[in-house]
Amino acid sequence: MTETEEIKRAEDAKYILEHPLFVEALSEIRKGLINGLETSAMGDERTHNRLAIALQLLKQIEVSLKSHIQTGELALILGPYRDWETDR
Repeated sequence: MTETEEIKRAEDAKYILEHPLFVEALSEIRKGLINGLETSAMGDERTHNRLAIALQLLKQIEVSLKSHIQTGELALILGPYRDWETDR
């Protein structure tokens, strides 16, 4: 992926992560999953496992978007140095 593409993806990821609808959706989903854990029967391991996996997946979405942001920020920082390395 080119530096320009990495930077564009970072901008897009930041837009998504900071968009009020996305923030609200993540919050509502997280609350619903936690509520499901709190209200499910104590011995219902199957439901507990599924809800825990869903919470982990929700977190991974955030982590993935943050990773794109960090990659783009790094591309901005290292951009001039990349050119220097290829010119040598």
